[in-house]
Order: sequence, then structure tokens, then C-alpha cells
Amino acid sequence: MPELCEVQIMTENLDLWSQGKELERIEILDVKLEQTCSSAVEIQGQKVQRAWRRAKYTILDLETHSLVLHYRMTGKLVLEDEARKWIRLRIVFKDGTRIVFSDPRRFGEARLLPKDSVSQYFQDKKLGEEPWSEGGEPKTGAWWQERLGSLKNPIKPAMLRQDKVVGLGNILGSEICFRAKINPSQRASTLNLNQWNRIAESAQSCIEEVLAEERSEEIGYVSQGNELPVSFRVYGRKKTPCPVCQTPIESFVQQSRSTYWCPSCQGNNQ
Repeated sequence: MPELCEVQIMTENLDLWSQGKELERIEILDVKLEQTCSSAVEIQGQKVQRAWRRAKYTILDLETHSLVLHYRMTGKLVLEDEARKWIRLRIVFKDGTRIVFSDPRRFGEARLLPKDSVSQYFQDKKLGEEPWSEGGEPKTGAWWQERLGSLKNPIKPAMLRQDKVVGLGNILGSEICFRAKINPSQRASTLNLNQWNRIAESAQSCIEEVLAEERSEEIGYVSQGNELPVSFRVYGRKKTPCPVCQTPIESFVQQSRSTYWCPSCQGNNQ
């Protein structure tokens, strides 16, 4: 499943490919999307205003409506080419640009909403706040503590609570804990301010490092057999040497998801 970084990259690409262009049509190629995109005919000829991200969603703003995409497990937003498969939705612009929503497992969602209802749509989702400050100051340790510090869950699963902090998933949760030298099993409620400060710094630097490495016209999902990015220091690297201390990376299951960690670097609660 794409996390904050992958969704951010696809959103940036969409903005680059579409901003200011005039829409010719949106083609719905999957019957599962027909009901949620029933107003596609109404927006023909409208100009794109911007593309932006909220949590793990991409939003394309037109003049009267917004296209909201949620990628789920295998969804991907890419420029169309002859080899492209599993196309569920196609966005065609009058200058000839063709962007497609490709999704092998068909779990992804797409919906066209009146633009003035998008804010309420996300309020109803009860999403938490964004952990990444694009081009700004990182969130503070106190910010993280305020949102997660009362939870009795282990810290790594606590980070995945989308009602508290959005966009983080299994990969970023493992990577942030490793960089912050936090035991992923330590209860969030027991972390001290020094540990929260390390989480704040690690979250910002980890996200920016992954973004810098993964930015391209098409992201590659690890779950689809793509090579692990260098910025993934522990995720998916079980039995390989820790990049800091050379101890073999281990994994264990938390809430049905694999957590990767270094028992030497992260073994102490301090």
C-alpha cells in the first residue's frame, strides 16, 4: 500500500502533468467506479486548478468538482503508454496528455465530488494531522507527544493510527523507529520528551530522504517485486546487517503487520 511518500510523489506528478490544462473527458473503465464518478460528463471542458494531497489521498481540483483518488493496495497514477494494464480510469486533456489510474487488485477508490464538499468529505473521515512539514520546520517532539502520548499501544502501531497522524504506514513506522533508536514495542504513553524529539526529527528526515530517492514518473511498490530503496534502512531487510552496528535486522508481527528493527540499536527504552 502506498504511504505518504508515494502518494506525495504521484500527487506532484499529477500537478505537473495537468496544472492549467483543459479537461477533455474522464473515462470510467471499471464498473466499480461508475457510481462514485457519475458526474464525469458535467466537468468536460473545465480547467485544472491544482492537485494536492491529504493523508493518503490525491485530489485534483477542477472548476466545480474535485476528483479524489485513494490508491489502497496497488493503485497507481501514471502517464498512459501502450504497455499499460489494469486501467480503471483515464483522464484525457485537450492537449493530448493522458493520465491513467492503474490498479491490478481493483481496491482503489475514485470519486468526483462538488469542490465545496471536499472539506466535509475529509472531516467525515476523521483524519488526523499531517506529520510532514513540506518546506517548513519539522513538527516538534511536543507535537508528536500531544497526538500519540496518551496511547497505551506500542509506538510503532500507534504511528499508524490515521485518526491521530495521517500518511504513515508499515514502512515509515519501522523506519522512523529505527532512526530514532526507539524500541517499536515500547508503549507510546511511556516515551519521554527526548524520545519524542528524536521521533520528530527522524520522521521529517526519513520522509524527505524517501521522497528524494523515489521521485520519478512512476513509483515502484516493494510488494510488487521492486528493489528496496536505499532509504529503507531496515524495512524488508531481515537478516541483513544493521547499517549502524552490523547486528542482523530482525522482524516480528505487530497487529498483523511485520515490524523490522535492530535489537541492538533499538533494544533499550531510553
